[in-house]
Amino acid sequence: MGASYVSLSEGSPDEAAIGSSNIKIPYGEGYVRFGGKKGQTELRVTPGLGFVSYRADLTRPDAGLVFSVVPSFGFGWVSMRGEGDSMSEMTLAPSLSAILLLADRTLYLSPRVGYAWANSVYEEENHTSGTRMVGGTVGYLMARDDAHTWDHFGTSLELSVTRLVRDEDDGGGAIWAIVPSVGITR
Repeated sequence: MGASYVSLSEGSPDEAAIGSSNIKIPYGEGYVRFGGKKGQTELRVTPGLGFVSYRADLTRPDAGLVFSVVPSFGFGWVSMRGEGDSMSEMTLAPSLSAILLLADRTLYLSPRVGYAWANSVYEEENHTSGTRMVGGTVGYLMARDDAHTWDHFGTSLELSVTRLVRDEDDGGGAIWAIVPSVGITR
């Protein structure tokens, strides 16, 4: 494959506070991908987190059915200081996804699991929290110039459904995040 591409996506984030309603408009994220013979490296930036991922193709990319696994690692740091107040937070977010491309690589399914660990310090008080994530995405790639390459402009429609469960020692609780999005790729 060997191609590099840049993309922007518009939709809603895979995050929300337990027991609250959280809508961010506009929301966006961007990524850059660098292709290789056996997979692809991705650098992605979302609000508050940056990710490094590697997609390892377990089947040949030119096969009718393509299967890949994607380990990912996210990192975020926030620091705010004011008159007498200070707050900082570090977040680590490992995850593992699988990608199954069907129908001449226009339909894709992607189950995923992950964990987000955050350590916050607010005015000298330390707090650690964790959230488990399990979910998946179904998507449709359309408007590509060539059905067998990812080198041209394209559009995708995607629906992500994720269950987020907060650790019991952090108060517990769970939410469903249902996230439709539209992506534009070059």
